[in-house]
Amino acid sequence: MFDVASLQKSLFDFLEFSTPTFDYAPLRRDHSGRKLSKRLSSSGLQSLASSGFLPEDVIGLLAADLSLVPRGSRLSADDLLNHVICRCAATDS
Repeated sequence: MFDVASLQKSLFDFLEFSTPTFDYAPLRRDHSGRKLSKRLSSSGLQSLASSGFLPEDVIGLLAADLSLVPRGSRLSADDLLNHVICRCAATDS
């Protein structure tokens, strides 16, 4: 797989910005353990919506995968952003 992080770092260096710390999210997998992928025709967000998931459920699910919130959390994109900003501010103090 192409090393995207080194390309991103080069771009930050070129623009004379400080390089952020990069982190990667775990792969989402289907019920059989295969990674979700458009190339493999995996079901997307529409299948979650059809199953009754609200946007807040999906954001909570993804945020929980990153250990940002507890499992089962429901939050809007704004809620997640505020949570991350508060979390970062707390670690900077």
